[in-house]
Amino acid sequence: MTSSQSSSLRGLTLLWLAGNGLRLSILAVPPVLALIILDLKLTGTQVGILNAIPVFLFGLVAIPGSLLIARVGAVPALIIGLVIAAAGSALRGLALDALTLYGATVLMAAGVAVMQPALPPTVNQWMPQRIGFATAVYTNGLLFGEIFPVVLAGIALSRFSGLWTGMIALADTMDSGVTIDVGLDRHRFVAPPNFALPPGGLGIRLKDQPMEKERRLRLRKLPAALAFARANSFDRVILATSRPRLGIVCQGQAYKDVLEAFAAMGL
Repeated sequence: MTSSQSSSLRGLTLLWLAGNGLRLSILAVPPVLALIILDLKLTGTQVGILNAIPVFLFGLVAIPGSLLIARVGAVPALIIGLVIAAAGSALRGLALDALTLYGATVLMAAGVAVMQPALPPTVNQWMPQRIGFATAVYTNGLLFGEIFPVVLAGIALSRFSGLWTGMIALADTMDSGVTIDVGLDRHRFVAPPNFALPPGGLGIRLKDQPMEKERRLRLRKLPAALAFARANSFDRVILATSRPRLGIVCQGQAYKDVLEAFAAMGL
């Protein structure tokens, strides 16, 4: 590999990582919104403000961020934005009430708002002959940052149950704010402790007959997938009863709306 090729690879790698960081801090409050609401006792209005802060800051800080780029350069501005976004994201985990959560979210969103206009001139500076390709690379990093935890969960579920798995990414839950878990064990999955795999496991087998595959799917694989999802808390039961007859599944803002509807009906 020539020095030019090595430099290009290094630049593309850094752009991909920068794009990855562009969305990791603005991702998926809805999956943990129920826990945030219970912990900080947020109202529906406060949840709406929380989700609106990043979008508001993107518009508010775009021009100051561009002026910063003109003053210090694209790469230093990108680094400044990354540091600010990282600090804000870390402080969100320490929030004690709605106001401190808002303040940390403002800081985080301001950092991302600086990063966004800094990436195109950085591409032009590092990859002047391959602007389109370099833009696609950091955009890929952005998208990968959004779906990475879900991808790992799907792979782990498939390996355990022997099923083909697919995860649906909805705009309402992907394009939002974020509370990030940075623990070293956040992507470790556990096998269900009380589920016994059949002899030979649940994977594909040579000379497998259609009826046998169907039987194993219905009686073994689907129960294995359900057991794995329960063991790894893919879904959480927030309001439980000793005699459940009807369940309501919701997430994100819809969860808060359902609680408010219950309160309005006196339930």
